[in-house]
Amino acid sequence: MLGEFLARHGFEVHVARDGRHALQVLAKIEPPELILLDYLMPGMSGSQFLERKRRDPGIRGIPVVVLSAWTREWTPARLDAVDVLSKPVDLDRLMILAAGICDGSHRVHAPVRGARRMSYASMSG
Repeated sequence: MLGEFLARHGFEVHVARDGRHALQVLAKIEPPELILLDYLMPGMSGSQFLERKRRDPGIRGIPVVVLSAWTREWTPARLDAVDVLSKPVDLDRLMILAAGICDGSHRVHAPVRGARRMSYASMSG
């Protein structure tokens, strides 16, 4: 549902069912401007995905926003993420954050490469 919401708001969204699938998707597409990562997923968890991402020079620099129902002790720096958003996600906050990263106004942004692209790894799709 989150992917559909973002697509309706002008983002090109690629959805993955878990971290392993996200790595497969990322290997086949042009690098997105942002990765939204559900931290607690079956198969390959968010932490395992982030570990693999750090080792891959092709995707290492892509900003990540972590989404999770359990975020009390997490900080973005601890997770190597731009931000950590609690579920249920505040859609207004997510839109401001995603738009800022994709249009270049957020501090972690790399130069814009055309259409706003995003990958979303989630167990719920």
